[in-house]
Amino acid sequence: MTRQRHNLATSTSSTSSTSSRDTEKAEVIFQEVMADIISKHGPELKFPKDIIWLGGAPGAGKGTNTGFIMRERSLTAPPIVVSSLLNTPEMSAIKASGGMVGDKECIELLLAELLKEDYEKGTIVDGIPRTKVQAGFVMRLNDYMLGMLDNLIRILILTPILTLMPITLTLIRVRAPS
Repeated sequence: MTRQRHNLATSTSSTSSTSSRDTEKAEVIFQEVMADIISKHGPELKFPKDIIWLGGAPGAGKGTNTGFIMRERSLTAPPIVVSSLLNTPEMSAIKASGGMVGDKECIELLLAELLKEDYEKGTIVDGIPRTKVQAGFVMRLNDYMLGMLDNLIRILILTPILTLMPITLTLIRVRAPS
């Protein structure tokens, strides 16, 4: 009995340290990838206004429900299917050699795709997060985008005060994760 409790405690401790490492890794990857994206695209990044993350095992119904979601949300851009992004020659070479495409590479490909003008109004992302690191990245990206929104709201409010010009306010709705 004591041995089982000890193993449970060790298992819990191991899980905590793994979660902590995953969180740290997600933060490092986020910072590295964002620095690279900003150096390529400039500091004024334009992410989609609405990103719907579809997760689930193969056969769970992500593809089946995509059309319905797109219709209901009035999305016109095609969904971003991460497995399709992994068909680049570089990623195919990694897979052909028996390797696995890492979290950082998946995230780099996804961010580059999200910044395309086609997705400005919104999109569905199918295939991320698949790991704890990717889930940490999605949460970090959400925080980053909310920070951009917060800055936008400050600019909208402060600009008229500073310039004494009339302002047209746009309603910006932020959807909290369910």
